[in-house]
Amino acid sequence: MFMVRRWVLACTALFAALSLFGCGGHGAGAGAGAGGATPLLLDIIWPARTRQVTAPASALSVRVSLPGALSGGGNLLWSIDRDAELGVHTVHYISPQAVVPGDYRLTMTFFAEAGAASTLDNPIVGTVNANVTVFQDGGGVPTVEAQATIVAVTVLPSQSTVVDGGAAQLFAIGQDFHGNLVAVEPGAIAWASLRQDLLTVTPDGLATFVSPGMAQVVATIDKVTSAPGDVRAASLVTVAVDQAPSVAVATNGTQQFTATVANDPFSLGVSWTVQEQGGGTISPTGLYTAPASPGTFTVVASSIYDPLVSNTCAVVVS
Repeated sequence: MFMVRRWVLACTALFAALSLFGCGGHGAGAGAGAGGATPLLLDIIWPARTRQVTAPASALSVRVSLPGALSGGGNLLWSIDRDAELGVHTVHYISPQAVVPGDYRLTMTFFAEAGAASTLDNPIVGTVNANVTVFQDGGGVPTVEAQATIVAVTVLPSQSTVVDGGAAQLFAIGQDFHGNLVAVEPGAIAWASLRQDLLTVTPDGLATFVSPGMAQVVATIDKVTSAPGDVRAASLVTVAVDQAPSVAVATNGTQQFTATVANDPFSLGVSWTVQEQGGGTISPTGLYTAPASPGTFTVVASSIYDPLVSNTCAVVVS
């Protein structure tokens, strides 16, 4: 009897020690990986299953992509198959790999069949693109609905740049009344450039440079149109003021300024301005006249071809 009692006491002590050190437990910090990485938490609302193969409601799988989210900069690529429930329901998912908290571009691609792989027999039926912030606990990603009524559309990125000779990929977010992200069917986004003289946009959202300036782009999904997203059509022009970084001019004196312009296809040159009010005047040919009062002022040379490209020179008047 005495030996049995000693054995029970020893087992009790061992169990208490294991609990204290967290062996097999789920105490604070459980699930967190190295370097603060944590599994991603994701809620998906699956709609009532439909037999229409091309609709998001027919989706049986989804591929989740979060580039650069893994420790060391690797990409989270995660395939999820829909469960057997045929009605509308929400499923809470936990990613198989831990991600580092931060800001990322989320892409979710829904497929008609299981396996989350694009083939002729497994077409893409919907996509979600969004900028998300992953919190320390793995949360932060809005709930995703495979199919819902879209009431708001947002262009991503809200500000972007298209360089002469290049292109920029634009995306559009669809959201429902609750702010949940909604999968969009392929080809359902209608893109429009509000300044086609500056840039064009393909049906796939690829913006292409036409001429320099600030343009705006809108996206329409299910008759809901976004607020305009700003896209700068940027040339390759560069401007340098030859007298930079500074010159000294006497009060009421003059200084001739010149500029070197490169990559201007029409050799239009520059326009000249003085940034500060009362800082003197400058002619179209760059002849600066200092004011009667001393001070430090700024002469600006702006490309006529691309007015958003400029350079400056300080003028010290004494």
